[in-house]
Amino acid sequence: MISHKIAGSFHWEFNLIDVKVGDVNIILTVNRALTDTGSSMLRLPKKDFLRVLTAYCKHIEMNQPKRTRENMFNLLECYRDEDWAYIDNCNIKNLNTDLPDLKI
Repeated sequence: MISHKIAGSFHWEFNLIDVKVGDVNIILTVNRALTDTGSSMLRLPKKDFLRVLTAYCKHIEMNQPKRTRENMFNLLECYRDEDWAYIDNCNIKNLNTDLPDLKI
């Protein structure tokens, strides 16, 4: 791991040897990522970021219960297109139970 001083804060660069979302391997075009000291930010090329997010979306689609009137506001929703993707309806409960780990 390498530390960088950028714009007054520290960032960390680390090797991406084996990247998984849950048990699904993700093949990236780069072998390094950049993150900030609070780990609230992860910098990857857009193509690689979309691959990771797509794996999360597939996991959500395959593992969530069927949408009903009672649970419709508690289920994660994944939106994606060729150039973008995002996960909606995130809250503490479903982030801790409904999303797989990102293993790097």
